Amino acid sequence: MKRALSVLALLFAIAGCGNPPPEVADVDAGTETADAGQTANGDPTNPLALTATIAPNPPQVGRNTLSVTIKGANGVPVTGATLKVKVFSPAMGHGSSETPVVTESGNGVYTVTRVTFTMVGQWQVTLDATKGALSGTKVLDYTVN
Repeated sequence: MKRALSVLALLFAIAGCGNPPPEVADVDAGTETADAGQTANGDPTNPLALTATIAPNPPQVGRNTLSVTIKGANGVPVTGATLKVKVFSPAMGHGSSETPVVTESGNGVYTVTRVTFTMVGQWQVTLDATKGALSGTKVLDYTVN
């Protein structure tokens, strides 16, 4: 009996030694905003601020759409930027089955269609914007149910 309790205690100790799961922020309000000065290259003199809203909200399995607004450090909408979008499932280690399509809508607004989540769980959408020497990055974390 004493040996069985020792083995059981050892198993509980081993089970408690694993790494905790990474924390993922839900986007309850559907909008995330880049901090002032946050850029892809870490240079606070060249920031592009990105905000994004997803539809539907909350996101669902299948195709979703992002509306992304890009503004310069002075708050002026940025047109003619290049916006790259990466959809990734950290838990499963893979991307989406479809490539997102970016269309400039005008006045610093970019519509991203084919934001496809193939299953429930945690998903990350990384937005990388550039315009000349200016750049900005925003990572959006979503829980898809």
